[in-house]
Amino acid sequence: QFGIGLSYPDEIIGIGVGPGDRPLKGMGAGIMPPTPPVGGEGEKVTTCGIELELAMAPGETPDHMVVWYADRKVLFCGDNFYRSFPNLYAIRGTEYRDFDAWADTLDQLMAFEPEVLAPGHTKAVTGADTVRDVLSDYRDAIRHIITETRDGMDAGKTIDELAHSVKLPPELAEKPYLREYYGRVEFAVRAYFVGTMGWFDGNPTSLSPLSPQDEARRFIDLAGGPEAVMAAVERARAEEDYQWALQLIDRLIHAGQGGESAKAIKALLLRMHARAQINCPTRHYYIQSAKDLEQG
Repeated sequence: QFGIGLSYPDEIIGIGVGPGDRPLKGMGAGIMPPTPPVGGEGEKVTTCGIELELAMAPGETPDHMVVWYADRKVLFCGDNFYRSFPNLYAIRGTEYRDFDAWADTLDQLMAFEPEVLAPGHTKAVTGADTVRDVLSDYRDAIRHIITETRDGMDAGKTIDELAHSVKLPPELAEKPYLREYYGRVEFAVRAYFVGTMGWFDGNPTSLSPLSPQDEARRFIDLAGGPEAVMAAVERARAEEDYQWALQLIDRLIHAGQGGESAKAIKALLLRMHARAQINCPTRHYYIQSAKDLEQG
């Protein structure tokens, strides 16, 4: 997700919420135990003569906390806002992030009426009106995903159909702080579907699908054999249809009919596909997966 192990600047350019050359060594290695615990109602503290209010504000994590510096009207909002579409699902693996709670928290942040919004990542936002507009847009983007995904689920659409059809409205998608540099709309839709209803998409065919190996063998036979599938892979690559090429080459790999050359071709396709990605976690995962294939 963060490109740990990738080289800068040829493989990692940015991490979606910061520069690509930031130190990453040790990230995720452990935690620091808390000092004084803060209760659910929050509390006020004074440090170095500065009075601060600590407020619980669940969002990216359920235990998220923000810090309000009332004298200067500065709100330290942690990861409840940064200049990217929110990472409502992290591809590294994470528990369900409560979309509704995050959206509600953005209303809570606006109630402070801050003049400076200082996120944990990316640059601060200044000016009361600008802060309110930014937080309103962020809230509306999350609630749009909730509404569109929920309505689609109620209409009987599958998780894949919704992941491809739900988009931000243009007036939100064009905002620079809602571009999909870090979070991604498609991932958010899938996370909301599974997090609120589970893995079954309502299609009875999905209840007991063939194994990937069995499905791949049957698909290859239907297509006319492994040579025909490989030819289709090459056509798709020439047309820069990398997603289709990857799905085809995966069938050869699953069926054990592509050999080492199929893995090498997949690595090449992943690197080509990575070039077009503005979403940093997606780009990093493609490149790291390509390196894993190349290194055996």
